[in-house]
Amino acid sequence: MSPQTTAAPPPAGAPAQEKHILVVGAAIFDSVGFTQGNLDAAVSNKSVGTVRWLAGGVGRNVCEAIARVGAGTTPKVIAHLLSAVGNDAAGELLLNSCQAAGVMTEYVSIPFTT
Repeated sequence: MSPQTTAAPPPAGAPAQEKHILVVGAAIFDSVGFTQGNLDAAVSNKSVGTVRWLAGGVGRNVCEAIARVGAGTTPKVIAHLLSAVGNDAAGELLLNSCQAAGVMTEYVSIPFTT
């Protein structure tokens, strides 16, 4: 399912020359595997490979792209993500990756545990 984007109302006190976009979608980790040989060897367990975990999810990826491109435009475009992440180390890493890319995360839900 594709993320939904809509013009978000600017926060109170935001400069008029900024545009705000709200992206609604997933924020997850993608796992990407690589073999160190051909796939036939990997299937027979004779090849060692690696797995990388990358911040992903279509909503997060779209929001990051908007944030990276929008930072250099006039008017400046601010990307906000509406999503949910876990209340754990993976959720914290996802939030950190969004914030490092310039994505606003005030609408990301982090459920609490009891």
